[in-house]
Amino acid sequence: MACPFCRELFTEGELSVCPNCDIVLRPLADLPPSFEVREQQAAEWEQTAPADRTFAWSYTGRGRALLLALSAAGLGLFFCPWVAISIPELATLSGFQLTTSRGFWFGGGAVGCLISIPLVLSRRTIVQMHGVRIVLTLFAATTLCQALLLALNPPHRGVIPVQYHWTWGFYASALISLLSVPVALRFGGRLDDVPETFGRKSDPRAQATEGSKPEVGSVENTPPSPKAETSVREAEASPRVLH
Repeated sequence: MACPFCRELFTEGELSVCPNCDIVLRPLADLPPSFEVREQQAAEWEQTAPADRTFAWSYTGRGRALLLALSAAGLGLFFCPWVAISIPELATLSGFQLTTSRGFWFGGGAVGCLISIPLVLSRRTIVQMHGVRIVLTLFAATTLCQALLLALNPPHRGVIPVQYHWTWGFYASALISLLSVPVALRFGGRLDDVPETFGRKSDPRAQATEGSKPEVGSVENTPPSPKAETSVREAEASPRVLH
C-alpha cells in the first residue's frame, strides 16, 4: 500500500490512511507513475533515436497495415478454388485440398502468409521493421513462384488422361503475392525521413498530458488534505543539506 501524495509505503493491513497526508492508502500498482519517474522516462525517450522508438500496436503506417491486409488476403485465398478438373472426374480443388491430396509444397505460400502476420505485428520499431524485409519478401514471393512453376511447367500426363484449368483463386493468389513483394521490400520505409516527433504518443510526458480527465473522487482529482499542505510547506521551509 502507498500514499498517493507522498508515496510513502506501508504493509498491507498496517494502516488505511496516511498519517502524514491524511489520504486513503491505495495499492501501489494502481497509482500512476510519480513526477520523477515520468521525467526520467521522458529523458530516456528523448535520447532514443526516432527509428528506435516503440510505436503502438495499432500503428498502420510504413506498409504495416497494407502488408497485414495482403498476408491475410493471401491466406484466405488459399482456401478458395484453385483448379477445376473435368477429366477423369469433375472436381474443384482449393489450395488447401491440393496440399492435403497432391503434396505439401502447394501450401508453401499459405505458410508464408501465416508466418508473416505475427512477424509484422511483432515489429514495434522502424529498425525492427527493416530487419525482417528479406524474410517477408521471400514469404511474399513464394506463392508467385509456385504459380509461375505450375503455369509454365504443368504436371505431365500419365496413363490416365487429365484435363483441368486454373480458376480465379489461383490467379488471385498469384496477384496478391505479386503485390506483396514490393510492399515487403519497402517495409518500414526510409530511415532518413523519420520525423523527430515520431512515436510521440509513447513519450511519458505526452501520455500524462493527453490522458483522459480524472474522474470525480479519483486521486488526481482529490485536493491534498491540510496535513499534506502542511507537510509540503514544512519541507519547503526546512534548509536543504547539500551532499
